[in-house]
Order: sequence, then C-alpha cells, then structure tokens
Amino acid sequence: MKPILLLAFACLLQACANFSAWPTPPSVSLQNIQISDTNATSSRLLLDLAVSNPNAVAMPIEGLSYQLRLNGYRVIDGVSNSIDSIPAYGTAEVQLEARADLVGMFSLLSSVMSGSSRQVDYELESKISIRGLWQPLRLVDSGTLPLNLAP
Repeated sequence: MKPILLLAFACLLQACANFSAWPTPPSVSLQNIQISDTNATSSRLLLDLAVSNPNAVAMPIEGLSYQLRLNGYRVIDGVSNSIDSIPAYGTAEVQLEARADLVGMFSLLSSVMSGSSRQVDYELESKISIRGLWQPLRLVDSGTLPLNLAP
C-alpha cells in the first residue's frame, strides 16, 4: 500500500511542477523615464516599459510590481494592475505612473551633478503575476540611459 501512495504522491508533485512554471519567462525592459509632475514633497514619474511574451499563448497578467535603481540608488518602486494580457509572440508597451523616493532621488542627483557622465546605469527589477501561476515571475533588466540635462 505504501509504495502505491508514494508513487501517487510523486506523480502529483510532478504534475504540480509542470503547471507551476511558465514555458519561457517574459522579458521586461525599460524604454524611457519622464518627469510628469513635481512639487516640494513628491515627484511623479512616467516609466515606459516593453513587456515581451516569447510563448505561443497569450500571457494574462494579474499584476506587476517593480523597483528601479539608478546608479545604485533606489529611486522608484511601485505596483500596477492595469496591464491586461500580452499577446502570443508579442510585445506590449506599458506606461506606469510612479512616485519617486525623494531620498534616493537626492542621492542620485548629488552623484550625477558631481560627475561628468552623460548617462546613468539602471536596474529594473520586476515581479509579474500571471493568472494561473502560484508564484510570480521575477525579472531583472539593466543597462544605461542617456542623461538629457539642459546646459
């Protein structure tokens, strides 16, 4: 009796493992950052992201959480549930409104003003929840963005 229960349990675990992973993880890349509004206590930013689905089936998104670091300083984090579905073998352009972490922004501004670089390094860490999966997918995109500072 015990060997049959163990075999049934092993089959159940294998079935759960097959259903818990998305075939190929999507990718999220940062396209642009714009300052939308700023005042004495906060800044609103617009993040333009490209979310690509390399799978043969549409990806139904429940939500997305993200954290953006510029030159190593955490400047933005947020969540969104306004992304619908990413088409099969497609890319969706997504614009997210975010509030800036003012401490991180001041630290970043200080480091940018003291240097001569015309670009900033970024790291976008995101967590995508897909309908039907138990665990969200964690993704990281990094690179450099040009600085468009007025002379």
